[in-house]
Amino acid sequence: MIKRGLFILGVLVSLFHFNVFGQERLFCTMINDAEYVVDSTKFTVVSLNITNTSNVDLILWLDDLDVSKLSTELRIRHYFFTIKGDLSFSHQIYDNVAHESPSVLYMSFVKRVKPKDIFSFNILLQSKPEREKIEKFFKERLVCLSADVLDDYIGIRMLDNYFYEENSIILLYEHLK
Repeated sequence: MIKRGLFILGVLVSLFHFNVFGQERLFCTMINDAEYVVDSTKFTVVSLNITNTSNVDLILWLDDLDVSKLSTELRIRHYFFTIKGDLSFSHQIYDNVAHESPSVLYMSFVKRVKPKDIFSFNILLQSKPEREKIEKFFKERLVCLSADVLDDYIGIRMLDNYFYEENSIILLYEHLK
């Protein structure tokens, strides 16, 4: 019975881990979920925890498109140099026009994760979580790379005023594009 329980636990743990394909192995991820009820309404929070397992700072962001098949250079160009609205994110950085504005998901949300630190994306929903949809969303849109790599394209020091400072962010399931 104990062997069966350990086997099931091993299978479950392996199901909750996934790697973002095509990116450096500088971090590990784990997905878990929790349920609770408020006034007879059931809520679920699905958490994606990203642990920086490297010795360098990681920079991550969520893109508005599937960038999983793009090279690192194209991912950076798309997020920082594509004009969205009136300006690109790099215009805002170089002109120092939005450093006191809150981060805008898919446009100016950039997080620095120090070595051994953990950052969490928490998705709130009222229905049964579609784990496959959530995993697919992060595999396609999450970009996580070494700060050194990004520094070759944009000076990291220029981003200091723009980094999201908290250790987690809450997303509504409906906002996963």
